[in-house]
Amino acid sequence: MSEYITPDFTGFLRYHTRWKRRSLGPYVEEFMELLAENGIRYRKITKLQGPSMTRFIVIPKSAEDARKLCTLRSYYRVIFEQKNAAVYPHNGSVYIDIPWQNDAVWLGDLLVSDAYNASHGLPCAAGMSLRRERVFVDLTDVATPHLMVCAGRTPATETFLNGIVLSLLLNHAPSDVSLWLCGGPSLSFSQFSSLSNVRIFTEEAVIRSALDDALETVYQRLEIIAAAGCGTIYDYEGSMDHIILVIGDGDSLLSHRRRELSRLMSDLLSFGPEVGVHMILTCGHPALAEDVLDFFQAVACFRTPRKEDSVYLMGSELAYRMRARGAFYLMDCYHREPRFIQGCSITPAEIRKTVQELSAAAEQDSQTVPQSMGFWQKLFARV
Repeated sequence: MSEYITPDFTGFLRYHTRWKRRSLGPYVEEFMELLAENGIRYRKITKLQGPSMTRFIVIPKSAEDARKLCTLRSYYRVIFEQKNAAVYPHNGSVYIDIPWQNDAVWLGDLLVSDAYNASHGLPCAAGMSLRRERVFVDLTDVATPHLMVCAGRTPATETFLNGIVLSLLLNHAPSDVSLWLCGGPSLSFSQFSSLSNVRIFTEEAVIRSALDDALETVYQRLEIIAAAGCGTIYDYEGSMDHIILVIGDGDSLLSHRRRELSRLMSDLLSFGPEVGVHMILTCGHPALAEDVLDFFQAVACFRTPRKEDSVYLMGSELAYRMRARGAFYLMDCYHREPRFIQGCSITPAEIRKTVQELSAAAEQDSQTVPQSMGFWQKLFARV
C-alpha cells in the first residue's frame, strides 16, 4: 500500500498574519488613575491582548467596588477611544472589553503551527485566544470526543465549519478519515463533493437515514472489536477509518420527532468514540438539544440569538454580549472559565484550491513509497 502525501497548503492558504501588539501604555495609566480617583479597590488586574480586542479582568475587593467599576462605562469609552467598550461582571470579576479593528486570523495561521503539524489525532481548527494561542479541539481526546457549535445561521458559522472540515481533511489520508457532511437550505457543503472520503447529505429525511446508517456502523464495529478481543478501536489492529458527522443545521433536524432523534443521537454519542465515530452538531437554540448536551464536553458558543440561550449554555450573558464578527467562547473540561476565541477566516477561493489539491493528492500513485505506519499507530506514537 502506498503512502498518502498530504498537499503542501502553504502555497494556497493565507498564513502571513502578524498580530500587532498595540501600545496601550498611556491608556493603561489613565485607566489606573481613573480607578484611584474613584476609590476603587481591587485584588488583581489582568490584561490580555489578542487579535480582536484587549480585555481587562479586575477582581474587586468588594461588591461596592464591583458596582463602581460597572458604572464607569462612559469613561472607559473615552479613555480607550472606543465607543464599543463594554463592561460586565462575571463570576466575581469585572470584565472590561476594548474591541479594535481585527488583525485577521486566517485558517493557515493555525495549520502552519507546530501544534497542528505534530498532531496525530483529529485536530479541529478553532481559532486564536486572547493569549495568541492557536486553539484546536482534538476529537481523539477521550475528554472531548464531540463538539457542539451553538450559533445562528450566519456567515461566521459557515466559515467556522469549513475551517474545521479543511483542518480534518489536511491532516490525514482519505483512507483514514471519512466526513459525513449534513447541510441544509442555509448551509451547503457542495464545495467538498469531489472528494472521495466525503459524503454530503442535504434533505432532512436523508440526514435522518444517514444517522441510522452511522448508528448501524457503530454497532457493527462494536461487534468486530469485541470479536477481536479489544475494548476500543485504539486496541484494534485492523483497518478502520474515522467517521466524523458534521450536522450544520441541528435546529431544523431536532424540531421534528425530537425525542426519537435524541435517543438515536444519544447512542451515537455514547458508543461512537469507542469505534471512531464522532459528531459535530450545530444548534442555534441549545434547548432543542437538551437531551444530548451532556455528551458534549467541548462547546463553541457564538453570539446567541437570545440572551436566554447564552445563560442556558454558559451560565452568563457572555456570548449574548459579543460584538466581534466570528468570535466565540470555547468551553471544555480543561478550563475553568470559557475562553474567548477569534475564529479563523477563509475565502471561497482558498476552499476551492484546497479541494483541488486534495483531489490531486488522492489520485497520485506513490507505489514506490511503502506505508510504514497507519493512522492508529501514529495516534499511539504521539505520546
